[in-house]
Amino acid sequence: WTKLAGNTALALKNKNLSIELKADKSWVTNADTKVNQLLVELIKSEFPTHQIMSEELNPDIHSVDYSLPLWTIDPIDGTTNFALGHNYSAISIAFSNNLKVLVGAVYNFLTDEFFHATQHNGAFLNGNIIKPSNNSDLKRSVVLMGQNWKKDPIELYFKQFQNIVSRVGEYRRLGAGAVDICYVACGRADMFFECLNPWDMAAAGLIAKEAGCSISHYNTHVDYDFLPSDLNPYCYLVSNQVLHKSFLNLLTSDTLPSDF
Repeated sequence: WTKLAGNTALALKNKNLSIELKADKSWVTNADTKVNQLLVELIKSEFPTHQIMSEELNPDIHSVDYSLPLWTIDPIDGTTNFALGHNYSAISIAFSNNLKVLVGAVYNFLTDEFFHATQHNGAFLNGNIIKPSNNSDLKRSVVLMGQNWKKDPIELYFKQFQNIVSRVGEYRRLGAGAVDICYVACGRADMFFECLNPWDMAAAGLIAKEAGCSISHYNTHVDYDFLPSDLNPYCYLVSNQVLHKSFLNLLTSDTLPSDF
């Protein structure tokens, strides 16, 4: 499914790609909509009774019963990257039941990298098992970060940003949360943090967990408390196990480091 969807997106990218702004000012292309429709049709053809939550067709997180079979879809995570020609975007699909994500797939169709996992069976990239880094030196760590002004209070975000960048080795904002999480899962970075949406992290979160990453929420919000842990995107932190406590402390500290 993900590869068929990727081919659909690439065909539109190579000709007739159109870009619009949604109400929240984020970008959406006709490829996002087309891929979303394709995936919904594929799921409904095989599982007609299953629920579907998707960014472009059903983004209402209150509209589904998380205890029942549910597919969570981001047709193109990193739409702005995709539209501008950056090779850092992905199709994300997760299946959950009884409040747990059981299957997750993240496919960067621009680089042909297919990350996937099933519960209790490990995580893979193009068929090869993946693991996070074992780096234990905060000063050599590589951090990926997002930025969501709709969910992150600016003052809090800048304090967290300052705490992080004053302590780590390198940091990047690459613009596709699902891919970022998978990069941590396969050891290309040591940590990622952002306030996301369920479709950004449902599949990638399972991949990270199965790879052996540690996952926490560095803040809470009552509007998201009803979501099961596997689908709760608020203030989402994923990292290697060795540095997880250090990263969490930096994100939850009330003061800047004394040497900043």
